[in-house]
Amino acid sequence: VSQSRYSLEEMINLIIPQFEAKESPEEYAQHKRNIEATERDDFETQHRSKSGRIMDIQAAVRLVTLPDGMQVFQCAFRDITSQKQAQYRIEFLANHDQLTGLPNRRLLRDRMERAIGNAARHGNAVALLFLDLDHFKLINDRYGHMTGDHVLRDFALRVRDELRKIDLLGRFGGEEFLVILPETGQAQALTVAERILASKSAEADLPRCTVSIGIATRNGVNHEQAA
Repeated sequence: VSQSRYSLEEMINLIIPQFEAKESPEEYAQHKRNIEATERDDFETQHRSKSGRIMDIQAAVRLVTLPDGMQVFQCAFRDITSQKQAQYRIEFLANHDQLTGLPNRRLLRDRMERAIGNAARHGNAVALLFLDLDHFKLINDRYGHMTGDHVLRDFALRVRDELRKIDLLGRFGGEEFLVILPETGQAQALTVAERILASKSAEADLPRCTVSIGIATRNGVNHEQAA
């Protein structure tokens, strides 16, 4: 009750839709059927506090028969928001590059296999752009790794600005990046590559860094450009 910011009196008079933040009426009805069939149900959901804060909740509901024969639901709620946030963080770190926040090689491989599989099943085109920053080692050697990291983050932002919401940019490793372009043919992929090649850093004090781009489409045609 204290974490929900409701008083005990307010909580007693609330109905589930007033504080339930995740489940639909159909899901709530399914829980009710489960409880009626087995006299119990345990599940995770989300509640909205009086202040509007969303909390991850572990719910345990039991069907209890009182001495007078009346049946009531006995509910126990535990706030697991901190545990969930820690879990999300661990999952994010396992699948994303720490420097740029982009999907890492592990997540990219999964998304690439899905994109190619979907294209094969539905007869759609798909394109992959392989981006490699030219002579990046020289930038690290001359300006230091902090500047090199800044160049990588800046490049990631530039590329992301040239993509659609359905496209995916990830860091494959080192100075190598991969772009997955669903529903994209060769000509469209070339256009995207040209936009990336023409993009400029908004930070004039960063060392200039060029990029080589390899393009692979679902039909196996390959092209390479450098700038």
